[in-house]
Amino acid sequence: MTSETGKCAIMNYERHKDTSLLQRLFSCFKSQRRKECMYHTRNKLMEWHFKRMSIRQGRECDNTTEPIPLATWPGQQLYSTVEAVIAQESINIDHAHLSTIQRKIETKLQESCPFEVKDQYDFCMISSESDLCEAEKLTENLSNQFELIGHLVWNSVYLGADQFTVFEDVIERSTVLIFYITRNFIEDRFCCHIARNKLASPVEVCGTIRNVPLLIDIDLTLPESLRLIQKLTLQYIGAQFPKIFTDKVRFEKIERQVQCEMLTDSKRLSIMRDAVKRISIR
Repeated sequence: MTSETGKCAIMNYERHKDTSLLQRLFSCFKSQRRKECMYHTRNKLMEWHFKRMSIRQGRECDNTTEPIPLATWPGQQLYSTVEAVIAQESINIDHAHLSTIQRKIETKLQESCPFEVKDQYDFCMISSESDLCEAEKLTENLSNQFELIGHLVWNSVYLGADQFTVFEDVIERSTVLIFYITRNFIEDRFCCHIARNKLASPVEVCGTIRNVPLLIDIDLTLPESLRLIQKLTLQYIGAQFPKIFTDKVRFEKIERQVQCEMLTDSKRLSIMRDAVKRISIR
């Protein structure tokens, strides 16, 4: 898979979606959402991409419980790809020298573009730092109860980090945003700024509202900017969460994961090809 081919696949991803395939993949969520099911769905989506890009994939993934490796995955898969690229460039190298080149390219990739894909979430919880413990407990309970991958945004903030940048990064990796609205939240200028920006312009994911204000203190007097927005309360969360996190919405997380993996693999493959070409010039 060339770098340009990979980028093209990512850029045209939405345009090329196969509705019938997605419908078949959704069906696996209806009976189970275990880790094996996630792998199965991810693999079928990856397999579909390979076919779209006319890439041969020798491994069937109908019943696999492990992720299909991409071209530059660390380990033997990476070594095999290096050998294949060298063969494509028609470079004559003895076996001992090949092993050295493989290790050098592996080190270079690890230094310049490690295969590290950030976690993707079904939802992230945005709360005031003063409500961190309560919000974290609710995030964990909702994740377990509804078999979701949830994340409290404060768990990604580290010493010295720019708070706004961290929040935006987690938001981009989350399908749904849940605002944990309490008196502390209203009094927190930073939280209110985030909420106003996100809630003022409703965004939908697969027909579901992406930004969900969860009103914890129902007697709380809200600022004018939040009064007219429809809110969810803990009383109705059990009935509303299944409607928010439909199969299509859950699938968004896996789609993002696959796109990130393919983009990372494309960048690494480009670096690998450049390294091999430099070898051929020597």
